[in-house]
Amino acid sequence: MYGLLLQNMAEYIRNKFGDNMWAKVKEQLNLELDDFGATETFPEGQIAKMGKTAMKVLSIKDEEFYEGMGKYFVTLAKNLGYEKTILQLGRRIRDFFLNLDNLHDYLKYTFPRMKAPSFFIEDEDPTKLLMQYRTRRRGFHYYVQGQVKEIAKTLFLYTGQLDNKLDCKLKKQEIVFDTAVFHYELTYDNRGFVEYTKSLENRSESSMPIRAGVLFEMFPFCILYEKDMTVKNMGSALRNCIPQMVGRKLTEYFELIKPLVDFKYEVIETRMNSMFELATQDEIDNLRTTSAGEGGDAKSEEELDVDDLEDIDKTLHIKGQMVFINEWQLMLFLACPIMKGLNNLVWSGLFINDLSMHDYSRDIMLANAQTDMEANLKKMQLAQKENLTKQNIDRHGALKKQNDELG
Repeated sequence: MYGLLLQNMAEYIRNKFGDNMWAKVKEQLNLELDDFGATETFPEGQIAKMGKTAMKVLSIKDEEFYEGMGKYFVTLAKNLGYEKTILQLGRRIRDFFLNLDNLHDYLKYTFPRMKAPSFFIEDEDPTKLLMQYRTRRRGFHYYVQGQVKEIAKTLFLYTGQLDNKLDCKLKKQEIVFDTAVFHYELTYDNRGFVEYTKSLENRSESSMPIRAGVLFEMFPFCILYEKDMTVKNMGSALRNCIPQMVGRKLTEYFELIKPLVDFKYEVIETRMNSMFELATQDEIDNLRTTSAGEGGDAKSEEELDVDDLEDIDKTLHIKGQMVFINEWQLMLFLACPIMKGLNNLVWSGLFINDLSMHDYSRDIMLANAQTDMEANLKKMQLAQKENLTKQNIDRHGALKKQNDELG
């Protein structure tokens, strides 16, 4: 657990109840810290222990305490520089939570060990929205309830909806394997849903047909599959990586990373507005070698040396959205690869021109390669300076020795 959550609790108690109450909580917990580093890690049970003690000292119920803490988290996030991110994440409430999972993915660059939750819009109408919150943590449902209310207040203010008010109530909770699932009802004037349905009515779809082959070239990492999860077709890049996957079950080769749901067709149908991330079950170079048979590409000595240096994740990750093609009665996964550097291309047997031109895959790949080259250049320059310094020290020592002998 990161210190950001503990800092959230500490600041909430100080701002809401006063420094003297925080001092009492600290005394009960034998804590010496007043502030917790946002990116520092702490034991997972630390926040539950602090919360239980704080509620006892403050004499308040868990719903009031954690909802207030959740509201204050939005203030803390603004103070940390995330206000523009919050305001620009979605045009309306529904859009905000549709994109929240994607934001959590990017925050992993700052908080790599973050246990990100998952949010999903189950249903909505002009007066309410049904939202699902999934997490492997326990005890954060009222915390999320407070965050939802405060975020809604912030977005309403930003979009000029001063008359709009949101109420968030927990309707149901359940445990599915190791995941806690909470169902909320958000009651408010859902103008975003009204605008969305109007835009669908005004859109003309039948006048511009498109050939299937164009899709598979435009989206080289897309996957088309049936209700039984059998792969019917794939994008050009995936065909180079795992050609044997056509006609086989998608679940034989890939596992679902996000969202936190079962990897089944009927479940995917209910999560069409979620961002999906898949990862190969085996390392991509092994899958590629298997598909090529004995004549497949053998690893070079250089690759073997690199592999021996550290434990590297060589699975292929692809991320995107699921789209049901009604005319085909098939599901299409429009995806892009998640690749950190050129090594990922090497392992996949791909080249930069295999990446699509309409997204940032190529730009990210080349930018990362440039960053690596700049880092290596700095290392070389530093090594040269160190070598020159050593030579000067040796020369100075030799001259000093000569002077001592002469004098």
